[in-house]
Order: sequence, then C-alpha cells, then structure tokens
Amino acid sequence: MTALEAWKQRIIACRRQRSQTDSEQWDRTASWYGSWVQENDYVDKVFPYLQEALPADARVLEIGSGTGAFTLPLACAAGEVLAIEPSRTMREHLDDNLQAAGLSNVNLLSERIEESLPNIQSRGPFQLVFASFSLYNIPDIDLVIGNLLPLTQHLMILLGTGARSIWSQDLYRQFSGEERVIPPQLDLLYPVLLEMGLFADVRIINASQNYPYDNEKALIDWWMERLKLPSSRRRELQDALRPLILKRDGQVGIFQKRKMALVDIDREKQNRKDLHNTNP
Repeated sequence: MTALEAWKQRIIACRRQRSQTDSEQWDRTASWYGSWVQENDYVDKVFPYLQEALPADARVLEIGSGTGAFTLPLACAAGEVLAIEPSRTMREHLDDNLQAAGLSNVNLLSERIEESLPNIQSRGPFQLVFASFSLYNIPDIDLVIGNLLPLTQHLMILLGTGARSIWSQDLYRQFSGEERVIPPQLDLLYPVLLEMGLFADVRIINASQNYPYDNEKALIDWWMERLKLPSSRRRELQDALRPLILKRDGQVGIFQKRKMALVDIDREKQNRKDLHNTNP
C-alpha cells in the first residue's frame, strides 16, 4: 500500500464512523471554538514561526481560517490575507471578529480548498500558505499540495502528530464499543510528502489542550452529546469522567498537554534539493 492510499483509507474510516459531515461538524463547533482557542496556547507558540516567513507587506493564503485564531494575527503582520473557510457559521464569527479588530485586509473564500484551486492560482503568488488542522479530510492531498507549492515560498501545515489520547480512546471503547478513528496526521502526511519527493522541516510543539466548562454538569452534557448516549448512561459517564475533571482558576474542565507538528515546506530548500539530485 502506498502512503497516499493509507492516507485515503484513514479518511474513509473517519467518515464512516462519524454521524456528521465536515460542514455540519464545523458549524456545530463554531459557537464555542473561539472561546476554546482563548483557553489554549497553541496560537502563541506557533505564530512566531509563521512570522519568520512574513516579509513586509506579505501576501498570505490561509486554509481553514475558522473563527480567526490565526487570521487576525496574520492580518496584523501581513499586507493581505486570503482566507478559505467553507463553514458558513465559522465565517460569520470570523466576520464579526475582523470587524471588532478593525481589520480590512482579509478576503474570504467560501469554497473548500479543492474547489478553490483555480481561483487561488489566479490570485497568487503568496509568501506563505498556512493550513491549521484543515487538510486532514482531503483525499487527494497530493494534488492540493502539488498545486499550492508553485504559488508560495513557504507551505506550512499544522496538525497532530498521530499520537493517540489514551483517556479519550478509553471513553470511546467503553461507551461506543470501538476506538475512535483519528484523522490522518503527521504519521501519515510525512510519508506522503516523501512519496512526492518533497523535503520538509518539522517542529514538534507541546501545547495545551484544555476543555473548560461552566460547571461539571455542562461537561457531562457535552460528552453525552459527543458520544450520543441515552440518559440512562449518564451516571456511568459521570463516573468515567470524574477522575479526569480538575478545577483550575475557578474553572472546571479537562486540562492536558498535546503534541502537534508544524510542517514547513520551504520552496527554496526544495529547489536546492532538486538541483542536487539532478546534479549530485
């Protein structure tokens, strides 16, 4: 099996297990996503690496802008940002956040990246193309990356490492009878890049992954919905979650650390590598 085939098979398995489409999932997430980002530090830890690739008046393409966690700081640091966000609810929150920040140098595209490629190619080049947890559900990832690379100096992809959350998997096994299939991450992306003949730098970043709630009841309610459980299993879920629940700074939640990977495909380095392979 090729690396690309393994990538596609994982996406198929994820979609088979989910009860919602990608759009439905992100529309549901939009209402709390912005506040969740504020409770975590991954933007602060990742953004300095993005800044290194941003010369004055840089043009940036952001894939999967969400409610603007990276869009707003990118817009402050760059000359122009073209942001792709297919979720209508996410775009509405992003519009509100951009207006509140007084930022007018962000243009939004509502199509998925696969559908936007012809439009994007006519709008390039860019100094940076950045995707934060937004490429995991694209089967033809090789075509997307292959079309984006000629348009930019740096293609940076933020995603998980592929390490599984033990406590989360335990919950899914106990209440769903099966492990949750996690989307393809670095463990599957890097072999695809190698298969494409691409060189990439990878930085592993240790960031928080905190899920705070107003109270313990709200936490239990959230997981009841997430696991699609009947009310008869609420006490069982409460007993399973209680060892994970902590109180911190007046908040109740699940507080943990998570490793994520920032993949940087530098076109200049890639060109030097290709030249060396041609003329060793």
